[in-house]
Amino acid sequence: MAANSVKKFSDLSRAINSKIANEVEKTNLARESIKNKIEMVDSKINSILDLQSTVIALRKDLNAAENSIANILEKVEMLEKKENITYTPSSSSCHSPVRRNSMWEEI
Repeated sequence: MAANSVKKFSDLSRAINSKIANEVEKTNLARESIKNKIEMVDSKINSILDLQSTVIALRKDLNAAENSIANILEKVEMLEKKENITYTPSSSSCHSPVRRNSMWEEI
């Protein structure tokens, strides 16, 4: 009878150890899966932050371009007033009593 009890105890011990090993393996797989998902989310967050930085830089460039265009328009308006130049948007020609190149030499 003692041999039978030892065998039952041994079988029960193996079953418990096997079940524990399976649960540990499932836990490790779940942990790895969660880690991979967190890394993926972290990567996406970094991409969004990079995109945000790019958008900020582009906005600054756009503002600088806008300021440059405004300055150029002011200079053109000053020259038009100074040289009495008329510009018609429907055509690309300027009508002035002076040569075209002389206007740009002053700028």
